[in-house]
Amino acid sequence: MAACSGAFKESEGAYHIKDFTLTHVKCMADFLYTGTYSAPKALPSTSTTAATAAAAITIDNRRDIDDPVLHAVMYAVGDKYLIEDLKNCAKLFYQSSLYHHATTVEAFLQSVREIYTRTTDEQQHSRELRRIAVKAGLRKFGVAMVSNECKSLCDEVLRECPAFGSDILRPLMRKMEDDRMGRRCSHCGISHPPEDYLAPIQGSFSMGLLEHECV
Repeated sequence: MAACSGAFKESEGAYHIKDFTLTHVKCMADFLYTGTYSAPKALPSTSTTAATAAAAITIDNRRDIDDPVLHAVMYAVGDKYLIEDLKNCAKLFYQSSLYHHATTVEAFLQSVREIYTRTTDEQQHSRELRRIAVKAGLRKFGVAMVSNECKSLCDEVLRECPAFGSDILRPLMRKMEDDRMGRRCSHCGISHPPEDYLAPIQGSFSMGLLEHECV
C-alpha cells in the first residue's frame, strides 16, 4: 500500500482515481493483498440454476486468462502507481493471454491501443511489453489484422498508435530485404519468420537476423 499512500488526501480520507475503472482499481487492490488479480465476477441471479452458474464461472475464469486488454491496462496501473510487481505480473499474464486459443484479433488490437497510448518506450518494461505485442502481431494475428472484418479497427488503431505500425513494419521490411537478397540463416540455413527480426541488431551481419530462435 505504500506505493499509493503519497497521493491520499488526509483531510478527506479518500483517494480519487480518474484514469482507471472500478474493475481495474479492484484488481489493483486484490494484487496488493494477494499478489495476483483476476477480473471481478458478476454474481448469478437468484433464478440461475447450479449448472448454469457453474458454466458461467468456467467462462469467467477463461476470460481472466484470455483478456489481453485487462492485462494491458493493469500494466499501466502498475506503471502509474509505481507497483513494479504488478507490472511484472501483468506483463506475464498479457503474454500468456495472447496465445490463448480464445483470444480474438479484436481483443489483441484493443490491447495494442491500451499499451501504446498508456506507455512509452522510455522504460525497459514498457519496451518489453510492446515487443510482446508486436511479436504476437507478426506471429499470430498478422493476416487477421488486415482481413475485411478487422480492417476498420486495425486502421483506427494504427492512426491512434503510429509507433505500433512502425514497430511491426521494421521487421517485415528487414525480412523482405533478406528474402530479396537470398540470404539465409548461417546457423540453420533457412529463412526465418519476421518475428525473429525484432531485437536490436548485434555484432555480426548474419543475414540481418536480429533474434535467432534456432540456436
